[in-house]
Amino acid sequence: FRRVLFRSDGRYKMPIDSVDGRLFISVHYYDPSPLCLGEGDLWGTKGDLNDMNAIVERVTSGEISETGKFERQKNRFTTPFGKEEGQLPVEPNRYRLIWAPVCPWAHRSVIARKLLGLEDVISLGTLDPIRPDLPYSDWAFTLDEGEVDPVLQIHYLSEAYKKADPDYQGRYTVPSVVDLTTGAVVNNDYFNLTRYWEVEWKEYHKEGAPDLYPEELRDKIDALNDILFHQGNGTLKDA
Repeated sequence: FRRVLFRSDGRYKMPIDSVDGRLFISVHYYDPSPLCLGEGDLWGTKGDLNDMNAIVERVTSGEISETGKFERQKNRFTTPFGKEEGQLPVEPNRYRLIWAPVCPWAHRSVIARKLLGLEDVISLGTLDPIRPDLPYSDWAFTLDEGEVDPVLQIHYLSEAYKKADPDYQGRYTVPSVVDLTTGAVVNNDYFNLTRYWEVEWKEYHKEGAPDLYPEELRDKIDALNDILFHQGNGTLKDA
């Protein structure tokens, strides 16, 4: 959280917070970059817009209805963390959280991991926020040395998805949790992932960690999260 990957120009200054460790900034990336660099009322050129639309069409292929409505795919790997039979075991240093700085849903899981002090028990892999030029939707570890994740030793996120299900046909999404014993994705349930960090991983929270999911407020938090999920994703749904 202390490193700026890209800066729009030299006039931009990082904001300062008087309380140490409290400030989080979500930075959004645009691809192609000229789309957000134009002057006046228009962003970029018509060609830039066409390029962006082509990227969106490729990324969301199969999720656009005949009326043009975005119908989000269901998450494929939703087995919860827990202690019951059939659930993902809560074990330190067994899992790796994969994220991309461009995704707000991935930011949620990374921020919660940081606040709760889970960095020492759940490792973190970072994907390039700019997608690779492929005929399908994927993410790549091009920010790492040799363009492979140093732990998983893979170049594309899809490799971990295919280890979990060789016949997987959906989008490769972040955040994703990979089981280091198999190298396969075991959870990509971004909507519930922060709740698992807060509840199921509580015994590994750092001393003095904030209670992000108080029992007396859980019904209200769940209701608000439901609103944010459906209305916050409304732009794509109504596109």
